[in-house]
Amino acid sequence: MRTEDLRTPSWTCVHFVDGQIQGDLANLAETRTEILTIDVRMVREREDLFDLLQSAFRFPYFGRNWDALDDVLRDLSWIEARGFVLIVDGAETLWARLPLMAGALVESWLLSADYWAARDIPFHLVFQLGNVDGVS
Repeated sequence: MRTEDLRTPSWTCVHFVDGQIQGDLANLAETRTEILTIDVRMVREREDLFDLLQSAFRFPYFGRNWDALDDVLRDLSWIEARGFVLIVDGAETLWARLPLMAGALVESWLLSADYWAARDIPFHLVFQLGNVDGVS
């Protein structure tokens, strides 16, 4: 995957990459794309994931459930950006340990991506995969 893929709204807004994203993320920042990263290796339950998302996006409000996540991901008015990329580091751990939660995150992301695409704003979710050895 190349960073150029993250510059435009697309139905292919959920990406899986082996290792790091190729390209220069600084170029995305120059286009006023907000690049956020969470490390999900220590996520054990839904609240852990919600904590990471709340911290990364700096949600000013959040009801800490999936419906509330849908709401705040379609708002983001407190972030001045022309695009959003969330990089999920250690994603293999999340998918191995909590696949239903990972799927729920994708579902929320897709709903929000549709909203942002109608406004011509890129909204991408990147799962950085690595080695699943040692997943407990």
